[in-house]
Amino acid sequence: MLVTWNGEDAPALSGYSAASADTDRCLGNVFPGGSPTPTPKTVATPHRYVNYDRSRNLLEFGADHFGLKSLFFWVDCGTLHLSSSMDELLRLFRRRKINPSIPRDSLMEQLIFRYNTGERTLVKGIRRAEPGYLYRCDGNLQFSRECSWDSDFRGDYLKATDDEIVEEIDGRFASVIRDYRIDDPGSIAVALTGGIDSSYMQAHLTDVYGDALFSFSMQYREDGDVYDETGYALSASSSLGTRHTIYTMTRDDFFRSIPEAIVAAQYPLDQVHNTQNFWTQRQLPPQKRFVFSGFGADASFGSGIGKFWLSLKLSPYRGIAGPFLRLLGALGGETRRQQSRRLTGYWGKIERVDDAIAFLPELDSPVDFTLVKEMFTAKEIEEIWSPKLMLIRSKRLRSIADMIFALKLYSLSATLSSQNRAGQAIGREVCFPFCDRRIMEYTKDVSPEQKHRHWGLTTKHLLKKAALRRVPEFIINRPKRSGELPIKAWMRQGLFDEFLRDHEHADLGIDYEKLKRCSLQPGKYNDFMLWSYVNTVLWKELYLKQFGTVEVAAA
Repeated sequence: MLVTWNGEDAPALSGYSAASADTDRCLGNVFPGGSPTPTPKTVATPHRYVNYDRSRNLLEFGADHFGLKSLFFWVDCGTLHLSSSMDELLRLFRRRKINPSIPRDSLMEQLIFRYNTGERTLVKGIRRAEPGYLYRCDGNLQFSRECSWDSDFRGDYLKATDDEIVEEIDGRFASVIRDYRIDDPGSIAVALTGGIDSSYMQAHLTDVYGDALFSFSMQYREDGDVYDETGYALSASSSLGTRHTIYTMTRDDFFRSIPEAIVAAQYPLDQVHNTQNFWTQRQLPPQKRFVFSGFGADASFGSGIGKFWLSLKLSPYRGIAGPFLRLLGALGGETRRQQSRRLTGYWGKIERVDDAIAFLPELDSPVDFTLVKEMFTAKEIEEIWSPKLMLIRSKRLRSIADMIFALKLYSLSATLSSQNRAGQAIGREVCFPFCDRRIMEYTKDVSPEQKHRHWGLTTKHLLKKAALRRVPEFIINRPKRSGELPIKAWMRQGLFDEFLRDHEHADLGIDYEKLKRCSLQPGKYNDFMLWSYVNTVLWKELYLKQFGTVEVAAA
């Protein structure tokens, strides 16, 4: 879908047939004339929208609260172009003989975080409507924007018992499931691994759409049986009354799917799981148009702060624990010194969130920060992190737990939008009930003490209590299995080098051999950046080069 506006006449729409002369025109939604502008606050389900106000000659547009439904825009020669996909805008590039270029700062950000923040994209000139904002464009093509949905932290944490919170969560989740309003239960497929998240979601879906829903899971049995939750998935499906199908992925299946998934998503893949999900969804029967995923429960119910919870608990003893950790670091060499510095840097009383913000780059980086400092200059690193630092400092954070929650929300849109676009390319609508704003708005105000037990070692406490109402206890208490394929082992074996052998990648300006050498050091978790690099190269070569010669440009 493409909207074009020159600031004078009514906007022209292509690829959209539902709007008429007397209606507000939206991408994916039609609202009666005279209705208030739809925003993430007024529409329950994820959406993107474009409205034209004739009386004020004003165009209003925006994406949903997490960016599941992306909206891109580009201004060229006095004309605004808006599209739900990057494809449409890049076709305009090609038509006007404009070669796409990759901004250096966006490239570095993609390699480090595996996604771009704010309005940045990997194509110079094309901007993304930042999730949760209402944009306004006047007849002079001047932009303004205001926040229409925010994860800001106001007031105190909820003063409620565990049972009261669980009751509220269960009611909200039931409303989320009902609001999908799917007419044909036979079109539903549920990704059921047999874990807490997917089983709880499956139980709610069964309540709304009846028994005998279709569920599926993936197994991988090569390389030492590293990824196989078949037994748990079958036990859960038997207890919940679903018709379960298991799809077995091979290593060849995975590697063949990477380029296909990148082209379908129109962007580098941020997570290994996106490739697995894309392959699995391709195996589903064609009539399964709605695929439900339990992704997002970690952000909602706080398992991501478990490893920092001990630090919060020990903060009153910082004077004793800090020197002790520094001593251990000094005895343990450079790696230990880095780790002890990180730990002591995060420690501080709950009201001293500024202590943690000072260490945000090291805290938030998914890779060892020493690698980041080896690959990029101090000035480049500062430019990459400045948008996030501004975002965090603008929040009224009550604790370090709030900071971790805000960072998770900020990164969700990369995975959500990639899975959504890749799914749509093969005829699937991927649904993420745990990422609904009604769940997020409530759980962000639940105190960290109620989300965790045993000093952070037991996570998702409230979700487990809610799930006990609907699923068997053995699902709640089962051991956790690894959900990761042996990516790092494959990298050491040189399997990813085969992708790069046939593609130009020196023009990205990144020292690949140095990146590879640093990424595969024993005991370091740096393979994220190498995975991101391979994906970015393939995206540039297989997707972006369709629209012209590509170069890396200054920010």
